[in-house]
Amino acid sequence: MLRILGRGQLLAALGIAIGSIIAEWTPATAATLTVGKAAPNADPIIPVNVGDKLGIFKKHGLDLTIVDFTGGSKMTQAMVAGSIDIGVGAGTEMALVAKGAPMTAICETAGPPSFLSIGVPWDSPIRSLDQLKGKRIGVSTAGSLTDWLAQDHAQKGMETASHHCGDYG
Repeated sequence: MLRILGRGQLLAALGIAIGSIIAEWTPATAATLTVGKAAPNADPIIPVNVGDKLGIFKKHGLDLTIVDFTGGSKMTQAMVAGSIDIGVGAGTEMALVAKGAPMTAICETAGPPSFLSIGVPWDSPIRSLDQLKGKRIGVSTAGSLTDWLAQDHAQKGMETASHHCGDYG
């Protein structure tokens, strides 16, 4: 059963995941862990940077190398190639595990995305999701959360288009 966690619980889950990896290490045997982030500034991924800046990882004998990617699929490619040890992303990477990618999914810590939108030019005639039928939607990268959302809307034939875009012009 999937639980929706708050930010405090997200930090705790991330701490537990990374803590379990470093539990065997002592400060005298510093090790390096390369952590890939699917996006440099996404809220659920920022705790990696916070823990690094606060010195939490160093305190436990871990030198963290953080690598920012421009999407989950690029991060997954790096993981499969052995370039990173841990990947933190939007969760769409879990579908790749189900499809046979040589990775292990540890946890999903966030609920449905609540701050994503489809932007159109201010003078566009498009004012609802229904009006997007047949249009192209730009996404951050193939296999990313934005790609999944666009494909999900296209697959459902915009049947969920009950919310209309506001007129801010």
